[in-house]
Amino acid sequence: MSAMRRNGAGLRPCRWIAAAAFAVLPGWAGAATLTVSPITFDAGPGYSMTATGTITTGAAPGSISDWSISDWSISVTTQQQLGHYSGANTQAQVSGVAVSGGGMSVATSPDPANTDGGYLTFRSPNPYLDFGVTLADFTGAYAASGQAMYMMGGTFDFLDLGGPAGPSFQVATALSGGSIFTLDPLSFSGGVTVTGTITTDGTTGSLGLANILSWDIYVNQTTVDLFDSTNSVVTSAILGIAPNGQDLTVNNPGGYLGFSKPPLGGRAHSLVLADFTDPAAPQGQAAYMQGRLQYLTVPLGAGRGPWAVTGGAPIAPVPLPAALPALAGAIGLLGLIGRRRARPA
Repeated sequence: MSAMRRNGAGLRPCRWIAAAAFAVLPGWAGAATLTVSPITFDAGPGYSMTATGTITTGAAPGSISDWSISDWSISVTTQQQLGHYSGANTQAQVSGVAVSGGGMSVATSPDPANTDGGYLTFRSPNPYLDFGVTLADFTGAYAASGQAMYMMGGTFDFLDLGGPAGPSFQVATALSGGSIFTLDPLSFSGGVTVTGTITTDGTTGSLGLANILSWDIYVNQTTVDLFDSTNSVVTSAILGIAPNGQDLTVNNPGGYLGFSKPPLGGRAHSLVLADFTDPAAPQGQAAYMQGRLQYLTVPLGAGRGPWAVTGGAPIAPVPLPAALPALAGAIGLLGLIGRRRARPA
């Protein structure tokens, strides 16, 4: 049967595919916040993308509708590797660097006159190539407060180190053995961090170029795309609560659970935890659609019957049969047509 529900745009038809179960069953404790099984999407080399979060429902075990989902907070966290600096593409530039007390540090300006301190930089041997990272520079115009930076051609940023007091600024901490140092992370704007390791010959005290044997330094950018009840709507078909009251399930076949934001550039901006509506993908798939920026899917490999989208093991990409990749691009958008609706105010 169909029902009419009022939202900000007026009356819209909404088709109920599963009936809500409101009866309180023995042992049912009421509203529960369930942890979504992490979903890892394959976004290509240099990317890591995972959906995690929670869904809250007050429904008793049995069949439910999306109206029974009272709240959700699910994030798609993307980490992109912007740059990797090593001995293969950069050379060290060292001045005023020392190891003591389990840390590697760079000398700061030694007096109120801002006399130059030290620096630790890894740059391309080609001076005309804008590629490199500076962990700390207390020389010249940066003597008073210190500066860090990274650059990869047109991608670059600078970080004021804030004029640390004392004779030195620590850039790394020694691991066991004392010759491998892990960088104290530097946080730039836009979710960019600089992390990595530096390996020395074990020398303590002042370090020169010959004492630094190798380095692996990474520039990563982390962004978070949050879907919650304030910025997205839930879309579903054939949901259920498992008998244990701890798992939210989507039925295979015919089930669907997704969360949608307003379109980006005319294309869907949605996170789908499970879609069993396409005959071309009988074992289901999850999907992340970010307008023109991303369209990614993950086969679920589910059997027939209820599929738990909460509380389970992480879901990672698996190889698709040869005939399926061409079909994957259509499933998410087709699955959204005719099923998106707003929650009641």
